[in-house]
Amino acid sequence: MAQDFQFFPKARLALDNGDLVDVNSVTVSATNNAKLIHTLRKSPAGYTDGTQEVSLSFEGVISDSGQETDYKALVQRSISKQFRFKLPGGDTFVLNSRITKVDWKVDTENATTFSVEAICQMDE
Repeated sequence: MAQDFQFFPKARLALDNGDLVDVNSVTVSATNNAKLIHTLRKSPAGYTDGTQEVSLSFEGVISDSGQETDYKALVQRSISKQFRFKLPGGDTFVLNSRITKVDWKVDTENATTFSVEAICQMDE
């Protein structure tokens, strides 16, 4: 049946006033760094919560018109930026971010690609 064949839209990543169009892969990771606690008598005996951490990484391609964002400058100048990760269904994560790393890759078989890593604070 047609109604059983659902459409699954993709999430989007936005920076400043618009979606990043050259990005083709995004990962947002959130952890509370909980860990198990072990004692001599009982293993595991329980757990403890750790620090909250959020990270963002994404990859994309560079067209002949150049990069849509100067990621090198964001790393070198330690400029904070706000990204918005928009999930299908309406959820949006606001990520106050500091880009920590950018890589560019060139090989003989593919387009020039880039990857970006950032540490983030996620709005509640």
